[in-house]
Amino acid sequence: MSIENPEKIIEQLKLLCPKFGSNLCSEDHSSFVSLAELLHAETNEVIAHVGDVCDEFYLILEGRIRLVDEGGNEVEVGRFDAGMLVGEMSFFDKKPRSLSLKVGKKDKLVALVISRKMYDNLCAKHPHLAINLLEFVIMSLDRLVRENSKDFSSMYKQVLGVGYR
Repeated sequence: MSIENPEKIIEQLKLLCPKFGSNLCSEDHSSFVSLAELLHAETNEVIAHVGDVCDEFYLILEGRIRLVDEGGNEVEVGRFDAGMLVGEMSFFDKKPRSLSLKVGKKDKLVALVISRKMYDNLCAKHPHLAINLLEFVIMSLDRLVRENSKDFSSMYKQVLGVGYR
């Protein structure tokens, strides 16, 4: 879906993602938004399934995306809120998703879709925008790794009793 009100999206980006594009001018923001598509999804809608290799990832503007394991009983293993990226791992490593992306239980989702075509266009015609996007992706993945490392460490201590003797 094309973007009808790019000014509103640009303001949301500036508010939700201050580290993304903090050194970009308004023309750069406009170029970025004009190349993206807007995704609207309903409560509990699956936007990507386990096993999919996707050519897009998402920057959440409104709502929440849950990471779920759909095998047997659905188990939520993580969530992403407005201002966060999701789906970038499968986009860049081109490997199947290990979890499904599902809209929050009480949310409607609005997200920018960063497609392979958009990314290639950024790299070719707007390299400074592509660099800013990659830096944002790196920060997103760094946050994910740090949170998982902290969770794993805590679980390890609980299971083995390390530090509790």
